[in-house]
Amino acid sequence: MRNNIIIIIQFFCTIHLSCVSQKNVNFTYSDTSINTLLKVATTKNIDTKINIYSIQLKAHESPDQIIRIKNKYLALFPLEHVDELFEPPYFKAITGVYLDKNKAEKKLQKIKNHFKSAFILKREIRIEKFEKDLNNDF
Repeated sequence: MRNNIIIIIQFFCTIHLSCVSQKNVNFTYSDTSINTLLKVATTKNIDTKINIYSIQLKAHESPDQIIRIKNKYLALFPLEHVDELFEPPYFKAITGVYLDKNKAEKKLQKIKNHFKSAFILKREIRIEKFEKDLNNDF
Protein backbone atom coordinates (compact mmCIF):
# COMPACT_ATOMS: atom_id res chain seq x y z
CA MET A 1 0.00 0.00 0.00
CA ARG A 2 2.78 2.43 0.92
CA ASN A 3 4.62 1.70 -2.34
CA ASN A 4 1.45 2.48 -4.29
CA ILE A 5 1.11 5.83 -2.54
CA ILE A 6 4.76 6.67 -3.22
CA ILE A 7 4.34 5.82 -6.90
CA ILE A 8 1.16 7.92 -7.13
CA ILE A 9 2.85 10.90 -5.47
CA GLN A 10 5.91 10.64 -7.72
CA PHE A 11 3.67 10.36 -10.77
CA PHE A 12 1.64 13.37 -9.64
CA CYS A 13 4.80 15.43 -9.03
CA THR A 14 6.15 14.58 -12.47
CA ILE A 15 2.89 15.43 -14.22
CA HIS A 16 2.27 18.55 -12.16
CA LEU A 17 5.80 19.91 -12.58
CA SER A 18 5.76 19.36 -16.33
CA CYS A 19 2.47 21.26 -16.57
CA VAL A 20 3.53 24.04 -14.22
CA SER A 21 6.84 24.66 -15.97
CA GLN A 22 4.96 25.80 -19.09
CA LYS A 23 2.97 28.62 -17.48
CA ASN A 24 3.41 31.34 -14.87
CA VAL A 25 2.58 30.33 -11.33
CA ASN A 26 1.49 32.53 -8.49
CA PHE A 27 2.78 31.19 -5.18
CA THR A 28 -0.27 32.11 -3.19
CA TYR A 29 -1.46 28.61 -3.91
CA SER A 30 -5.07 27.67 -3.84
CA ASP A 31 -4.41 24.59 -5.98
CA THR A 32 -6.06 21.76 -4.07
CA SER A 33 -3.89 19.13 -5.74
CA ILE A 34 -0.71 20.59 -4.15
CA ASN A 35 -2.45 20.77 -0.78
CA THR A 36 -3.62 17.17 -1.17
CA LEU A 37 -0.12 16.04 -2.09
CA LEU A 38 1.34 17.82 0.94
CA LYS A 39 -1.24 16.27 3.28
CA VAL A 40 -0.68 12.74 1.93
CA ALA A 41 3.09 13.06 2.15
CA THR A 42 2.88 14.42 5.69
CA THR A 43 0.40 11.85 7.02
CA LYS A 44 2.26 8.94 5.47
CA ASN A 45 5.61 10.33 6.65
CA ILE A 46 7.04 10.06 3.15
CA ASP A 47 10.40 11.71 2.54
CA THR A 48 9.41 13.17 -0.82
CA LYS A 49 11.41 15.83 -2.59
CA ILE A 50 10.47 18.37 -5.23
CA ASN A 51 12.58 20.19 -7.84
CA ILE A 52 12.49 23.96 -7.56
CA TYR A 53 14.41 27.02 -8.72
CA SER A 54 16.10 29.38 -6.29
CA ILE A 55 18.48 32.29 -6.62
CA GLN A 56 21.96 32.03 -5.19
CA LEU A 57 23.05 35.46 -4.09
CA LYS A 58 26.63 34.61 -3.17
CA ALA A 59 28.97 31.81 -2.16
CA HIS A 60 31.99 32.52 0.01
CA GLU A 61 34.40 30.76 2.34
CA SER A 62 33.60 33.20 5.13
CA PRO A 63 30.28 32.89 7.00
CA ASP A 64 30.59 36.58 7.93
CA GLN A 65 30.41 37.53 4.24
CA ILE A 66 27.22 35.49 3.84
CA ILE A 67 25.66 37.18 6.86
CA ARG A 68 26.48 40.60 5.35
CA ILE A 69 24.92 39.55 2.03
CA LYS A 70 21.84 38.24 3.83
CA ASN A 71 21.43 41.50 5.78
CA LYS A 72 21.87 43.57 2.62
CA TYR A 73 19.25 41.47 0.80
CA LEU A 74 16.77 41.66 3.67
CA ALA A 75 17.19 45.45 3.80
CA LEU A 76 16.20 45.59 0.12
CA PHE A 77 13.50 42.88 0.25
CA PRO A 78 12.32 42.79 3.89
CA LEU A 79 9.38 40.42 3.38
CA GLU A 80 11.52 37.64 1.91
CA HIS A 81 13.73 34.95 3.37
CA VAL A 82 17.37 33.98 2.80
CA ASP A 83 18.69 30.50 3.53
CA GLU A 84 22.28 30.14 4.67
CA LEU A 85 23.72 26.82 3.51
CA PHE A 86 27.11 25.24 4.00
CA GLU A 87 28.36 23.06 1.18
CA PRO A 88 32.06 22.56 1.83
CA PRO A 89 34.13 24.60 1.38
CA TYR A 90 31.58 27.40 0.75
CA PHE A 91 28.80 29.09 2.66
CA LYS A 92 25.93 30.12 0.41
CA ALA A 93 23.11 32.65 0.57
CA ILE A 94 20.06 31.40 -1.35
CA THR A 95 16.60 32.89 -1.69
CA GLY A 96 13.30 32.00 -3.33
CA VAL A 97 11.28 28.88 -4.08
CA TYR A 98 9.98 28.86 -7.65
CA LEU A 99 8.35 26.04 -9.58
CA ASP A 100 8.53 28.11 -12.74
CA LYS A 101 11.93 29.16 -14.07
CA ASN A 102 10.40 32.25 -15.73
CA LYS A 103 9.32 33.64 -12.34
CA ALA A 104 12.81 32.99 -10.99
CA GLU A 105 14.32 34.83 -13.97
CA LYS A 106 12.06 37.85 -13.40
CA LYS A 107 13.11 38.01 -9.76
CA LEU A 108 16.77 37.54 -10.75
CA GLN A 109 16.59 40.67 -12.93
CA LYS A 110 15.54 42.72 -9.89
CA ILE A 111 18.22 41.13 -7.72
CA LYS A 112 21.02 41.57 -10.31
CA ASN A 113 20.87 45.34 -9.80
CA HIS A 114 22.27 44.80 -6.29
CA PHE A 115 23.97 41.38 -6.46
CA LYS A 116 25.94 41.10 -9.69
CA SER A 117 27.02 37.48 -9.18
CA ALA A 118 23.51 36.13 -8.42
CA PHE A 119 22.23 33.29 -10.57
CA ILE A 120 19.38 30.78 -10.80
CA LEU A 121 19.99 27.48 -9.11
CA LYS A 122 17.93 24.36 -9.68
CA ARG A 123 17.76 22.27 -6.54
CA GLU A 124 15.77 19.60 -4.79
CA ILE A 125 14.10 20.24 -1.44
CA ARG A 126 11.87 18.24 0.86
CA ILE A 127 8.12 18.72 0.55
CA GLU A 128 7.96 19.97 4.15
CA LYS A 129 10.41 22.80 3.35
CA PHE A 130 8.50 23.61 0.17
CA GLU A 131 5.27 23.89 2.17
CA LYS A 132 6.93 26.06 4.82
CA ASP A 133 8.45 28.37 2.19
CA LEU A 134 5.09 28.72 0.41
CA ASN A 135 3.56 29.85 3.68
CA ASN A 136 6.33 32.47 3.98
CA ASP A 137 5.01 34.22 0.83
CA PHE A 138 7.72 33.38 -1.71
